[in-house]
Amino acid sequence: MRLFVAVEIDPAVAEKISDFNDELRRKAMDHAARARITWVRREQLHVTVRFIGEVDAAQAA
Repeated sequence: MRLFVAVEIDPAVAEKISDFNDELRRKAMDHAARARITWVRREQLHVTVRFIGEVDAAQAA
């Protein structure tokens, strides 16, 4: 399991970011269709404050 500390983004801001991502995704597909890009769904948008890394479930509990 990947563990990190994050801050949620206001839904209105997340919508704007998602719209921007949609446009960016279209341009990326036109220019770099083979690029390995992971796109985040709107409901999963967040600001990562600290990435802790891989931990087992017992450590995370």
